[in-house]
Amino acid sequence: MTTETLVVPRSMRQLALALCAIGVIAFAIGLVTQTQRAWLNLLVDGWFVFALGVGSLFFIGAQRLANSKWWSPIRRIPEALSLLIPVGAVLLAVLAVGFHQLYPWTDPASPAMHDEHPLIVPGRLTYLAPAFVYVRMVVIAALWTLFALRMRQISFDGDASSAAGVSA
Repeated sequence: MTTETLVVPRSMRQLALALCAIGVIAFAIGLVTQTQRAWLNLLVDGWFVFALGVGSLFFIGAQRLANSKWWSPIRRIPEALSLLIPVGAVLLAVLAVGFHQLYPWTDPASPAMHDEHPLIVPGRLTYLAPAFVYVRMVVIAALWTLFALRMRQISFDGDASSAAGVSA
């Protein structure tokens, strides 16, 4: 077993940060020129990154439940991808500023909130209240993040164990 670690050169880290800065600048320009489209793009990007993390977490869970051995050489890839969950959560948290642009139901005075049966409206107003939506988002993202960190820790503990073998 090798103990080599991946060392990312400084130039590559700077390139990644520069690309992130370009993305933030492009988003800011989008907010000025086409607000609705900028918020929609951020929504799609945030869910894409979040889904990559959650999907890799499901892959890890499936491999662990099946007790498969074949994935040992590549297990670090989905483990690293599962750490995208907090990044996606941050991108989605930024949407709290643009919620009214994306979803008309975040405004309780919206006619879309009151156009159906009168018994449905109170439940809808409670469930779709922005504060309740934000709390749900934070709790779900925190649970997924904790689960990803725990799965990663279990993998590292297996590496430290001499009895773990290839199934760690």
